[in-house]
Amino acid sequence: MKYIYITLIASIAMFYSCSNSDFEEAFDKTPNERITEAITKYTDVLTTSEYGWKMSYYPNEKLMGAFHLMMKFDDKNDVQMKFELSDKNITSLYGVKAEDEILLSFDTYNFISLISDPSGFENKVGLGGEFEFNIQSACKDSIVMKSKKERRRAVMYPATEFDWSNNFKKLKEIQNNLKTMPKPVTSSNDYCVRKINFGSKLEDGETVDFNYAYNSRTIKIAYKNTKGDVEVFTRGIEFDHEGFKFNDPIKIKDMIINEFKYNEATSKFIEPKYKGVIEYQINVEPLISDSNDLWDLTWHFTKDYKCSESLKPFIAKTKEILDADTIGIYLFMHSNALTNFSFMREINGGKRWNDFILESINLDNLNNVAFNWSSIESLRYAYNKPYAEKLYKDPVTREFLDILHSPKGWLVVELEFKKKYRMISKQNKNNWFILEEGYQIN
Repeated sequence: MKYIYITLIASIAMFYSCSNSDFEEAFDKTPNERITEAITKYTDVLTTSEYGWKMSYYPNEKLMGAFHLMMKFDDKNDVQMKFELSDKNITSLYGVKAEDEILLSFDTYNFISLISDPSGFENKVGLGGEFEFNIQSACKDSIVMKSKKERRRAVMYPATEFDWSNNFKKLKEIQNNLKTMPKPVTSSNDYCVRKINFGSKLEDGETVDFNYAYNSRTIKIAYKNTKGDVEVFTRGIEFDHEGFKFNDPIKIKDMIINEFKYNEATSKFIEPKYKGVIEYQINVEPLISDSNDLWDLTWHFTKDYKCSESLKPFIAKTKEILDADTIGIYLFMHSNALTNFSFMREINGGKRWNDFILESINLDNLNNVAFNWSSIESLRYAYNKPYAEKLYKDPVTREFLDILHSPKGWLVVELEFKKKYRMISKQNKNNWFILEEGYQIN
């Protein structure tokens, strides 16, 4: 009990840190009086904001960025909610109570519950969210909380009339602008890499890559120094009407970087202090692969198998052996990443996919993709074992499979978001092929 009171007193002190005038007076009262008063004052902060609060919540800071909600609390323990991923408004019950700390809880199923409920996810963990939050500090300008179990950050700021009428439209525009930044017009043999241009603040040989994972709301920033050493930073981000912020600052040389603002006139994201600009550069060597959004889609070598000249003989021979219209790779990112090296044939007058080798995928710290297979024994998983054996025995196609399965892996360069990617061999950059949105495997 003594520990609980000490923790509660610290929590109450954080409340008074927003307004110090009553701090000494508060400690003239009994612990129960102070707890009751803190609950009342926290509730007042929640309910007296004219347009309620907008909330940024990191359900799992190691794996993803923030989700965004708007809430308006009343004195009857009802909270009206909006969520960036829903067009609906819902009302839930909430409570402010004392446990180890002063706690804000959401007591009926709502949008917070969607983030915390694992039942809709195959891994039965969900997004790692919670529906109970220990209040760290609260005043008219902000409410800072940490989730009860995992101590993950949630922050609320006063909402405005614009926030409610805009209904996350501006925030979604900013998200989409980062996701689909326009690329320079290039030839079919060119590709673009997303960099942060800091101008004269970087020396010759220094470069900074920027990578955005849309689904997980995370970024990777890779800095290469003049010696060729690469340092990689992974951060969750939260969006607002002006741009996005990191959940934790990063340091490149003597620059502390925490946010980027979107410039409407130039359609660029710019770091406000050092003026670093996120931009695409043509045919420069990438440090980070754009492999974030390959997953859950089917990709194939197109009928004219767009690839480097060095790979064309191998792919042509593969198609000849398989008597296939199209060959391809099916990528599926899961708790265990799997891919099927597949081919398409005419069967009963129609086209369908036939899988013949079960593969696995590794991703390194720079998102490079490595396809793995252990031995010829993997053929025991094959639906079409005779074709697979022919591929392994033919010296031309075997060489192609060895290139595909190089342990050094492949760089992935996004050509068109979720539509087209260039795979570049880390073993030999002259070996490359194009993956395009393909057929569904039934």
